Amino acid sequence: QTMHHHQLLTCLVYTIFLGSRVGASNLETARELKAPTPEQTEGAEFEGSDFWEIHSNVLKNAWKELQSEIPNRLLKLHRGHVNTELRDVVESAWTAGAGNDRRQSLEDAEEKIKGLWTLVAPGVFAGQLLEPSKIVDIRQYLQAAYESGIPLRRPNGMNRYGVILDSDADGAVGLDGLEAFYQYLVDDYARPLGRLLFSDFVGETDDIESFGFTIRYKGGEDVYLREHSDASLITLNVNLNLQEDEDYEGSNIYFVDENNQKHNSTFTPGMAMIHRGLIRHAAHPIMKGERTNMILWLFGDDGYVRVAPYDEREQLSPQ
Repeated sequence: QTMHHHQLLTCLVYTIFLGSRVGASNLETARELKAPTPEQTEGAEFEGSDFWEIHSNVLKNAWKELQSEIPNRLLKLHRGHVNTELRDVVESAWTAGAGNDRRQSLEDAEEKIKGLWTLVAPGVFAGQLLEPSKIVDIRQYLQAAYESGIPLRRPNGMNRYGVILDSDADGAVGLDGLEAFYQYLVDDYARPLGRLLFSDFVGETDDIESFGFTIRYKGGEDVYLREHSDASLITLNVNLNLQEDEDYEGSNIYFVDENNQKHNSTFTPGMAMIHRGLIRHAAHPIMKGERTNMILWLFGDDGYVRVAPYDEREQLSPQ
């Protein structure tokens, strides 16, 4: 405990010293910080957490300063980045009329949406979420984050490379356009899709919280992911590779069914897989190139993850 307090005091003194330099901005201060190097590949959710907690305010203000420097470099991320066919069906559901007509319209939209998603393993659906040609705009935000000089926190307890998208987390990327798009995907796609495809497990408050991050696999960094389950009720995993970068080899994902059988699946740019977080899965080693993905987790208050199914009478229905 004494060592823990000593580390906290050292971080605090270092921050005050840097911040007190004449003319030092938060961005300059952040760029001089030495973040802890991510090392563990399992159970490392809180690795270096003292650093990120102590420097939280400096880092958040640094991102605000950075955004004022690059206002025209990053394009706005919006509905046009979502696959056209999926977006049109989803938006038609939002604009449905009232009463019986609305209910019928929603039921029709649900069937159309289900038709756009294919069962690729027991309990795992795949479909086109993003327009491949528009992914470059999202990747430019990630590139801006990598080139910012601002320390980046590891995305989760297993992956060491990638970024956190959720601004509530210490060490997250603070680019407003990127977070707004992440929240848009959660509210308009991940949550409705989870409720539609897994209606027997998702109640009204079981998916109200979210956590978003990106991961990256390449030689010299993370090359594979051990078999695991997620800390989520619903996981949406979308490929952010550019079409010209699709020459990577390996890195297939496999899912494990109730009979312990493995089912291999592959990604293409903009393609997403959605499944319950408790389904065990892993990523095979990447042999060539690079793979980048965005992951969205949904869960209840305080990280609650429902396991038991609802009775049919308790399941959510079209409103």
